[in-house]
Amino acid sequence: MGVISDEESIAEYVRTRDGDRLGEVFQRHVPRVRSMVFQLVLDDHLADDVTQEVFLRAWRNLDRFRGRSKFSTWLYRIAVNTARDALADRRRDSSRMQIPRDDVEPASPAAGPERLVLSTELQGEIKAALDELPAAWREAIVLTVLQELDGKTAAEIAGCTRATLYWRVHRARGFLERRLGSYLP
Repeated sequence: MGVISDEESIAEYVRTRDGDRLGEVFQRHVPRVRSMVFQLVLDDHLADDVTQEVFLRAWRNLDRFRGRSKFSTWLYRIAVNTARDALADRRRDSSRMQIPRDDVEPASPAAGPERLVLSTELQGEIKAALDELPAAWREAIVLTVLQELDGKTAAEIAGCTRATLYWRVHRARGFLERRLGSYLP
């Protein structure tokens, strides 16, 4: 017996309403969705909330999944849209807190004190620079560079053409190089 694809599992769930099968499919995708969402919102607590909302939206809208794309592409599109909504809500909130730069995981203690300080500082600067990117540029970087999706899939998830996606990546890289240039060799 071969491995059942996500698409087959979803079709089976829609037919039988077997929650275990759906749960297995969702569990396979939780780590990647959570990672992608965090890279978009840059806040652990918000990423947890958004990830939960992604799977609620997916469950509520399973009947809309037509199989024209892979299930993962459909799910990641929901993740990007839900992250966009959360970021818009956060911007509208007048009491928005800045991302704390001391909330960065330190490098290995074996790296030595100078490298530890530089690494922690660099991580904080990278996080801050990503937060300064326009949302569409950050999405493009997250999908293509951090999530390593191919251009076609990333463009479909982002809701744009490949040319637009690559333009956004180019602009984001230029911004990040200018913003983080003092840390580059």
